[in-house]
Amino acid sequence: MDARTLVAAALLLASCTGRRSTTFEVIPGSPAYRLRSPDKPTLALPDTLSAYSDLSQGRTALKPGMTLKLETAYFKPGEARRGLANFLGTESVEIHVRRDGSLQSAQLRLLPNRPADQPAIDAYLTLPQQRRRFHLLLLQVVLSRNSGEANAILLSGNSKAEVEKLAADPASVCHAGNPNCAVFPATGSVSLGIEVQVNDKPTFVPWGTLVGTLAGKQRPFSLARLYRGRLRPVQLDTDDPEALRLPLLPGDAISWRSPSP
Repeated sequence: MDARTLVAAALLLASCTGRRSTTFEVIPGSPAYRLRSPDKPTLALPDTLSAYSDLSQGRTALKPGMTLKLETAYFKPGEARRGLANFLGTESVEIHVRRDGSLQSAQLRLLPNRPADQPAIDAYLTLPQQRRRFHLLLLQVVLSRNSGEANAILLSGNSKAEVEKLAADPASVCHAGNPNCAVFPATGSVSLGIEVQVNDKPTFVPWGTLVGTLAGKQRPFSLARLYRGRLRPVQLDTDDPEALRLPLLPGDAISWRSPSP
């Protein structure tokens, strides 16, 4: 083999080995299956969720594609805010995280004739706060030692560093009129979810939903995940229950329609 042939062979080998896969793959393993990503180390399936946004410590950064669902109960004016006898109904709203990190309210459901002494569900999160680009949700925070009441709060700022500084002492910033903090009432609930595509339709699912839970008994199905702004295939054995324990992430697309001929 002459020198010119050797150079050509080396260039061909370099181009082949340098080409990166743009697909995801669920790999069998023990004690847990792993997900191989195009440009990241393989992760155990349970860890893929925390790698995106960790909620294990009772706090998580809100990222594009995530959704907060707020719901709060209302009671008769002047009565104890507990018990069915005083219960009037609930209000709810969804807070979607946009691509730029700002927030947008949707699916607002208000209670007719809500008591004037109990704020509407959309009053807790102001428009100036929604315009901030970085948000941190804390699920159980005691802001007053006297009451001992634990509330979910949302801290917002124009940088990650600013939000972390607020989180160091939330009691000093979580007061009425502060556009960097929203305190949600203890009479309500805050749930975290994500938006995925099911047969090309946007669908809200709770945070932590597994592929197998969403797919149910539908077979066959295909799954795709965002990589550099584009959906890329996720290779997995749809008949393997362990492979289906992959947690869904924002933007995932699942389809069980038969492919076009």
